[in-house]
Amino acid sequence: MTLLLRPGRLPDEGPSGYRFRLATANMISVRHLSMLENDGALDGGGPFDPDGATGPDDGGFSPWVRRWARFCPNCLAGRQSWSLSWEILFADACARCGSWLVDSCSGCGARTTWNREQLLRCDCGQSLSAERGIDAPPSVVKLSGALARAAMGQAPADLPPLSGLDVEQCARVVRLLGTYGSSGGRNVPQKVPNVDRLDVSWPITSYAAEVLCHWPGGMSALLTQLRAGSRDEDRGRLGKAFGGFYSALYKAFDAPKFSFLRRAFESYVAEHWTGPVARRNRRLDSSVLDDVAWIPANHARRTLEVSPRRLNQLIEQGLLRGDRRWSAGGREFLVVLKSDVTTLAPTVHGGVSLVAAAERLGLKRRRLGELLPVICPEAAKIGAVGCPWSIPVAWVERWEGLLRSLPVVHERGEGSVSLGRLLRYWPWTDEQVGRLLVDITNGRVAPVGIAPGLDGLSSLLLGLDQTRQWFAAHHAVKADEMTVPEVAVRLEVKQEVAYALVRTGLIVAADNYLERSATTIVSG
Repeated sequence: MTLLLRPGRLPDEGPSGYRFRLATANMISVRHLSMLENDGALDGGGPFDPDGATGPDDGGFSPWVRRWARFCPNCLAGRQSWSLSWEILFADACARCGSWLVDSCSGCGARTTWNREQLLRCDCGQSLSAERGIDAPPSVVKLSGALARAAMGQAPADLPPLSGLDVEQCARVVRLLGTYGSSGGRNVPQKVPNVDRLDVSWPITSYAAEVLCHWPGGMSALLTQLRAGSRDEDRGRLGKAFGGFYSALYKAFDAPKFSFLRRAFESYVAEHWTGPVARRNRRLDSSVLDDVAWIPANHARRTLEVSPRRLNQLIEQGLLRGDRRWSAGGREFLVVLKSDVTTLAPTVHGGVSLVAAAERLGLKRRRLGELLPVICPEAAKIGAVGCPWSIPVAWVERWEGLLRSLPVVHERGEGSVSLGRLLRYWPWTDEQVGRLLVDITNGRVAPVGIAPGLDGLSSLLLGLDQTRQWFAAHHAVKADEMTVPEVAVRLEVKQEVAYALVRTGLIVAADNYLERSATTIVSG
């Protein structure tokens, strides 16, 4: 069968509205038209939706409203056709005039379907354009316009978060944000019954529109609401505090196009989350773990190098901001604001902590700790044995000043060696290295410059001959003796093994370096 009349589809006309107008032009019902289509009686290869705008219809999620004929009464009388935006799920307002859409007849109370006899009238005879339009919130109008543009393959310029998404993806985002936001923080299923009815969809649409129009602040407000709705014992765990929303972000919305959702969530976690964030969490981007605003108490204690009692005192004194939580099992969690820890660290002991000094001088914390008794006698332990170091700020600044005063040597021959290479490859003890650094500070050894690409003290360049002469003058070894590292090389064993042989007495050892600085092995 061939249709007698085939009026062209308007650029902004909805697929279901076009089918109705096509059926009316040929003096048949929409139901009759569908029957002919299903039976294959129509020729022309799908004349009803030439642009493929009907969207998916495979039983899964569809962004199109198929059961009900939603419309704007203010615009219907003037255009005499059905707008594309009226047929899109969650586009609950007219993008043109800003009124809420209508999906029922005030005359008979029936919901408007696509099986009625006339396009512009209810089956009770009342004109649809006679319905009263009510102004919708600007955010809902903006969202409806964005969905309409996405359906036509255009970028939703008014809502940048939805940029790059198609209409189905946009509708999924609206459903996610709106269902969780309008539920008051409760876990809710994403399959909402009768969501294509305006009385069901408008709370979802209204909340999602506010979130998207005030992005990313709207997302922060939603996440704060979700956390507030969780139980006290669950607020220290991401999966419990945010429930199904957290799971959906990293499962149902794990595609790259939805990364803006995850970025907003991770930014919120970094700024506001006061619970622990484990390194084993494979969902969060690694940068979140570095940017979190709140850190666990044990991390804060390691940075400040203080005891649990001292940390509590700092919180009580107002020097640190802390937040205490309890798990369901009654275990207490304490988290501390990271920015407070960073500010307090250099002065908490009246000096610089070992961690801060090692970072500023470009050394490993363990290495600097071994060198401190030699190179900085002013450094002191705070409290009893095992307590942290307090390193004078002026001492650290003197080293930094020395490094800044030296020239950068980009081209150097074999006549120099960096302190970093000496520390890594030369068999010097910590005391020998420390004595060398002391002589650098008092001017007895003059560095030739600093090596590019290295940080802190490791970048110091020393003359090779001068360094060897210094070592020979201060740490000469008798001809019939060897150092433990030399024994390890000679025996082809690890240094740990050589030291073990010395401790067991299988190798005779004597301490006869200058100032008893190293162990030597008697030959034979």
